[in-house]
Amino acid sequence: MSKKWALKKHNKTFLLWFKKNVHAISNLFGFVLRLARGPNIDVIIYDGYYINNYYLYSKMKNDKSKVQNSGVMLQAKVVHFPSSKDKKFVTVSMSCFGIIQEI
Repeated sequence: MSKKWALKKHNKTFLLWFKKNVHAISNLFGFVLRLARGPNIDVIIYDGYYINNYYLYSKMKNDKSKVQNSGVMLQAKVVHFPSSKDKKFVTVSMSCFGIIQEI
């Protein structure tokens, strides 16, 4: 099996494996168990958030304001295959830009 095949298989099966097997381990911390359960759909939605001395707003609140604080940028490291013929992968840094729709 190639590294490319193994990486694709891992990406497709890890979440299901994690959910299935994490409950079998008795000495885990609470946050790991909550992580295995997945996202909570019963959440409160806010129109703004204050973190690390920054105010972040949702797009809807931002449209009513003179200050624009709904744009965000995330720097991420991703595994990338330069082409479909390549068997070696490279780790690259990627910038992702977006607008906060909900908080």
